[in-house]
Amino acid sequence: MPNSLEVSRIRKTILSKLPQGEYTLVAVGVADTGCGLSKETLSRAEAGLTDIDSSGVTNGAKNSGFGLHMAHQLASTFGSKVFLRDLAHCHSLLNDDISDAFQKHQLSLAIANDKSSSLFGSVLYIVVPVFVNGDRGNKRSESNTSIPEESSFKFQPQPPKLSNDCFRILIADDVFILRKGLVHSVLQVFEHSKCPVSIHTANTAEDALRLIKSQTFDIVISDNQFVPPANQSSNDGSSPRPCVVFDGTSGTRRATNVSTFFSMESFTLEEGDGDLSGLKALLHLVDSTEIYPKPILILLSGHKFDLDPALGLIVAQKPLKTSEIVPLLEASAQQLIDADMCSEVEGESGEEMWVVNQRGSTIFRRKCV
Repeated sequence: MPNSLEVSRIRKTILSKLPQGEYTLVAVGVADTGCGLSKETLSRAEAGLTDIDSSGVTNGAKNSGFGLHMAHQLASTFGSKVFLRDLAHCHSLLNDDISDAFQKHQLSLAIANDKSSSLFGSVLYIVVPVFVNGDRGNKRSESNTSIPEESSFKFQPQPPKLSNDCFRILIADDVFILRKGLVHSVLQVFEHSKCPVSIHTANTAEDALRLIKSQTFDIVISDNQFVPPANQSSNDGSSPRPCVVFDGTSGTRRATNVSTFFSMESFTLEEGDGDLSGLKALLHLVDSTEIYPKPILILLSGHKFDLDPALGLIVAQKPLKTSEIVPLLEASAQQLIDADMCSEVEGESGEEMWVVNQRGSTIFRRKCV
């Protein structure tokens, strides 16, 4: 439905965070064969300016704009917005019923020689990125992290035994649907390992740094590019921020925890938030002498970075699928040890080695040769 100019504008203003060549744009929408909708009404609805008069319609129908405002809010969770087009410009791209209705309407106008009632219908649509598996598979070889099929290190997470704590993970991403997908993916990994875990979220790199300074984490997963937040629930720091918790045994609690969490999710917001990149934030953590113990750091990006392996910073191609999380970590185990982000300790039996992070949480197990 969008023309070439609109596609260019969408890529520039809405989808600029996504790596080129790894997705296709798909328009999803609804068509109305009635009197149509004005751009002014759509703009008012986007701004939340609802009313109960009949502005924007030609037949006196009541149109408060509340439903359209909700549509805009929902579209924003996909990183998109609601677009409007005249049905006359795109009816041939829609299903047969819509196209037939439009043709019959045009025919009736022609027979009646009526040029005053040409307004007929609107198409409301959003444009979302759909990732192409083939492209991502071909580009995997260009990723910063090589993921072998087998590794001598096996992911076996456990929190520090002496503290009776849980594994702690922080996920930072400004796009709601990507942040939510990562939470689900990480939770599935830890449910499978039956390791208790708490998952926290941030929507800017600055927000993530504030959280890391206030509490310790085992793993931090951050997007690289952020935009200044808008219309987000803020937390002034006077009350604890919610998190997703899995106790290691109650797998059936996952859906309830996640749905409850995202209805309560909040962030700390300060002026200038969204300007700092994920890469700069994670490099700050690597260099900081004030933050200890330091978490394992994973940067998600569509770009390739030539970073020194000695930094111990893991860079992965986004989006990160559930099936890729464990292989990514196992492939990076030796890098984490060499960078002193993790260390190896001998197990009690002497037949295996355990890899622990700076907080004392077990990350990997390796059998001694």
